[in-house]
Amino acid sequence: PPELPQPTPTELRRLCFTPQEDCIGRLLGYMQSERAGIDVAIYHLYDSRVSRLLLAKHQAGVPVRVIADRHAYTSQDKQAREMNFLAAGGVPVYTNRHRGIIHHKAALLHGLGLVMHGSLNFTAAGRKFGDEWADEVSFFTTSPRVFARFKERFDRMWNNTGDAREAFQPFVAGMRLPSFEEAEQQPPTTCYEDPRPSPRPLPDDEQLALCFVPDQHCNLDVLVPIIKAETRRMDLLVFRATSFEITDPLVAKVRAGLP
Repeated sequence: PPELPQPTPTELRRLCFTPQEDCIGRLLGYMQSERAGIDVAIYHLYDSRVSRLLLAKHQAGVPVRVIADRHAYTSQDKQAREMNFLAAGGVPVYTNRHRGIIHHKAALLHGLGLVMHGSLNFTAAGRKFGDEWADEVSFFTTSPRVFARFKERFDRMWNNTGDAREAFQPFVAGMRLPSFEEAEQQPPTTCYEDPRPSPRPLPDDEQLALCFVPDQHCNLDVLVPIIKAETRRMDLLVFRATSFEITDPLVAKVRAGLP
């Protein structure tokens, strides 16, 4: 294959695996030095270390924005505790109004130009903690293009609020949110994302391609072409595999003799 451009020596690209590593602790270390702004989009947030530091940063004058999932709020007392703690302290918190869930696990640190993203929720399972732990991975990078794409994504979500049919709403401590079952019975909102996105998508990093659902079809447009192009071997680590879009081409590869 053609040789790809290499990141600059000062550019961070690091994987972190739990439970062997405290990836949340690593994130907190970066957050401690952040002065320009912190954005968090998160499914499960109940590692209180994160909430306490976000509130401390907010109180110190660092702009902080949090997007959290309402299903996690209604189904997890620990999630409700942390979201109420942040909102009561004045941290701007939004929650989704649209059907479905917020499944991001991402943090953007604007002064450092750093993104953390991956499968890791911000919970005690992100570190070895008694009997509660999980095999997860997070990727830390200061790739400018990765940061720019995540920032555009976060801003589109944050700006899609106001009207009752738009996809996000400000969260107020103690407010009642509909359960997942109640929300799924409601008519869908107009759009998950800002209905007025940039007409020109930002370019990907040469080595790090990003795919965001639901406005991109990551199975068919990204994963399936990779599967079909592979000629040597494939290993997969996956939580759920419930789509024939993925399993059919995998089975075809196995039948063709690919390990």
